[in-house]
Amino acid sequence: LEALCAPTVPCYKRHGHWAPTHANWGPENRMCAIRVKPDPANCYMELRMPSASSNAYLILAGLAAAGMHGLTEDLPRCAANQEDPTPLPTTLLEALTALEEDKYLVDKLGPDFVRWFLLLKRSETETLDKYAQAFAAAESTDSKTNGSAEPGPEAVSKAWQKMYMEYL
Repeated sequence: LEALCAPTVPCYKRHGHWAPTHANWGPENRMCAIRVKPDPANCYMELRMPSASSNAYLILAGLAAAGMHGLTEDLPRCAANQEDPTPLPTTLLEALTALEEDKYLVDKLGPDFVRWFLLLKRSETETLDKYAQAFAAAESTDSKTNGSAEPGPEAVSKAWQKMYMEYL
């Protein structure tokens, strides 16, 4: 589900900064993936995993499939603020692998869609890596250092700008 909620490489920089890092739930806990705000008259639930670059329709499809899985398989609900929650993927590539390995979600979203989504997002990651390497090499040449052309934060930032804000 995280691949749908955080579909770009920069999404994973927000984890731990008021964005969830674990697949858990809890009352009034903004660091949980699902925040529950209990009220005597109402119950407010918030899925905190999605980033601004996600597609709401894909998230709803994935969330509906996950809910159906829990209901049809009678899966147990974990305790609120559980001691040892499952960590969410920390990179887009980890999230894509998790999606690929989730047979139930692949079946419900459709194998063709998931194959297309994985191909597109892996290609996007490769392109970002190429941009970052090119910017790092240019920075290395500009500073006249003979160090490795390992992309630093500046090169990665420029790569993101080129990839995601090309027309701004």
